[in-house]
Amino acid sequence: LKARYEAEEADVDELSAKINALSVKDLKELIAESGLSSDDCIDEADLRARGRDAYEALKARYEAEEADVDELSAKINALSVKDLKELIAESGLSSDDCIDEADLRARGRDAYEALKARYEA
Repeated sequence: LKARYEAEEADVDELSAKINALSVKDLKELIAESGLSSDDCIDEADLRARGRDAYEALKARYEAEEADVDELSAKINALSVKDLKELIAESGLSSDDCIDEADLRARGRDAYEALKARYEA
């Protein structure tokens, strides 16, 4: 438990150092990228505190996206070659230039993203 606490404390110290090294302009860009607002930040200390919140929000978003990518890769890897070709064709992409199974799986990921974008629009 002590080791975990010390590791978390080191992470906080490292994050604070990174945030403190950013310019005000870079902090505002980080905050905006995270979807947070800096409008109510009165001084630089407020901005740096919001910057830490923004970093944590972005970190959580990227970890969720990474988990989604891992899940998608697992699903694509579980498909047969026949099913991959059907998925690719359904998306409107072609598998004609795919040389091996790795190419098909990469195209299958592209096909999945294309279908997802089509149905979300």
